[in-house]
Amino acid sequence: MLKKLCFMAIIPAFVALTGCSQMAIDTISDVTYALTGVPGAKHKNAQARDFQGGETDGQRRLRERQEQFGKKRTQWYGKSIDDLIESWGSPWGIHQRTDGGRQYTWKYLQYMNNGANHTTCVDNFITDKKGIITKWTSQGCWDHI
Repeated sequence: MLKKLCFMAIIPAFVALTGCSQMAIDTISDVTYALTGVPGAKHKNAQARDFQGGETDGQRRLRERQEQFGKKRTQWYGKSIDDLIESWGSPWGIHQRTDGGRQYTWKYLQYMNNGANHTTCVDNFITDKKGIITKWTSQGCWDHI
């Protein structure tokens, strides 16, 4: 056991003094891991990358909801605001912009946990002078967070 400890202390010192390449450092890390079972920096970094890259079911469902939320709104780009009003109903408010376009605002409640919690979701659609939708924004919406 003492020989293993000496070996483990000598190798990192050697690496530090000689300025080995990353490939050599990774090889030494692999050998140390094989002999001792203790993960070196290379293995810890790989484990961290695997964990970060993995997506839980909850994270996947949230990402999918957020994507659907965005698609439901970006599908209106290039279309007339009249078509959106026909689909969504009358907006809560309309603001005349200085560039000649308008901002149309819809407000509604979003419920979560079987109605126990709610938030006010605000959707804004921006149009050009001709009433063609060019942009949207949302605030307070749970699916957009």
